[in-house]
Amino acid sequence: MKTVTAAVACAMALATGAQASISNVTDTPVNDFSDLGSFSPLNLSGSVAGLGGANNTLTFNFNSALNGGSGFVSGTLTSEVFGNVGTPGGALTDVVIRYTLANTGFDGIDSFDFGVNTNNNINADDLLLAPTTQGRVLNESSSLADLATPNVFVDSTTTNTLWTFDFEAAASQLENGETLVWYVKSNGAVSIDRVDVTIKNAEDAEAVALAFVNPTNEQPDLGVPAPGAIALLGAAGLVGVRRRRA
Repeated sequence: MKTVTAAVACAMALATGAQASISNVTDTPVNDFSDLGSFSPLNLSGSVAGLGGANNTLTFNFNSALNGGSGFVSGTLTSEVFGNVGTPGGALTDVVIRYTLANTGFDGIDSFDFGVNTNNNINADDLLLAPTTQGRVLNESSSLADLATPNVFVDSTTTNTLWTFDFEAAASQLENGETLVWYVKSNGAVSIDRVDVTIKNAEDAEAVALAFVNPTNEQPDLGVPAPGAIALLGAAGLVGVRRRRA
């Protein structure tokens, strides 16, 4: 089992339903994405419409000019979802999202927040509690020597839970031409949907990405059998109760 990817006290507070908190995330880097295990593109066509690739990829080109700015903050944010199997269901036990943020703009990026002004709230437990791990993918991130590791934290004290990557707090920026590749890996008891992302500098840009969200009737956990399969398993006396993390 993987270690908790936040300060132990904060994770325990979340697990026991204690007061909302700001929890630092431990960067657990891997040299290569394949170091995480053997994964296939996870087909999300049954839960998230309009994706590219093998129905597992969302690419968003952002530009601050769309927010009335100069356009100096721009780039691409790509979310790719993988699983130990290629489709949701009872056999899905491991899920990974790989994020690629490439800065193509004139200005550096100070920070970016997942979960701002979104109808789908980030699930803090799925980002912080074991068996989840997350961190940089080193050989896909920028090769520039001065690329900083952002301070990463989950803030559940706000109306919408925020998942923040802060380069400025690490006394740096994601500069023009630099790329950050970040993974988050968990089990199959997760729901995934689009969330809003704000990329920040003196002027902001808006993007959209895929992320772990609180489950709804429209977005149930991915790692559960389809209703027809549940009925068959129930008739055979093989179905059990699948429970999310507390």
